[in-house]
Amino acid sequence: MSFSELDVEFGFESPDFERKFLQRKNFLIKVGEHTARILSDLIFDLHGEPNAVAFNFASQYLDTIVRRYIEKVARFRLDNDFDEDHRINFSKIAGLLAVAILEADPETLFRFSTRAQRSAYPKLAGPIFVYRLATVILQFSVDKIDPMAERDLIYCFFRYPDIKADVEWIIYSLRMLQIAYGEKE
Repeated sequence: MSFSELDVEFGFESPDFERKFLQRKNFLIKVGEHTARILSDLIFDLHGEPNAVAFNFASQYLDTIVRRYIEKVARFRLDNDFDEDHRINFSKIAGLLAVAILEADPETLFRFSTRAQRSAYPKLAGPIFVYRLATVILQFSVDKIDPMAERDLIYCFFRYPDIKADVEWIIYSLRMLQIAYGEKE
């Protein structure tokens, strides 16, 4: 299949695509900047180094991640016979986005000070970023989430390059966490 056929199949040429693309990219930037602030605060508290992390909103991988995510959603819809107007649930959105990011090079989304580059923080930035995205998408209640569940999920994201967990498993796990720790109306 050629790139132009993929563009048509996944709707990349539709007038709606650019708007969706920019919305998703802006969402990643917003959560990425928040994640960088969290990591910077942590590094400052533990090591006394201010402003050690920044989100690299100009990373070449950002567009790639958004495009891969949109492709994964389109493929998921095709594989599961979803109608175009049928919305997929938030755990599927979070799972597909998590895989799109973890399959890329999430470390390049963050810039670290020279001192912080020599630490474990660059390797942790991607999994923490994916975790933050999941908590925002799934509307986890920060007051209710169990620290051990939080740790285990970040660890699973950290280990993703080694284990390549099935996307269905990730979606199911996120759905169970959403039921357990999501905001209740």
